[in-house]
Amino acid sequence: IQSLYYSFNKNVSSTGSNLIIDYSGNNQHGTFYNTPSWTSGIYGGAYSFDGVEDYIQANDSSLPLANTTRTISAWVKSGTETNQN
Repeated sequence: IQSLYYSFNKNVSSTGSNLIIDYSGNNQHGTFYNTPSWTSGIYGGAYSFDGVEDYIQANDSSLPLANTTRTISAWVKSGTETNQN
């Protein structure tokens, strides 16, 4: 069961509302804090979080708690590349 789906390839923060829409149909919209920047992405655009204080908070108590089994999926690009060999 999909609880939450934020599409990070659409610049919804440009509306000035700091609201990110939940596309799962469950209306668990989130709020941007400290304004992640908008950049190019694989499909359309992407949000760039500074790794310090940018985040999204979902304000719904029906989301799984920390001790509940769940799956999280994300495409992540590191700010630096290192050789791990």
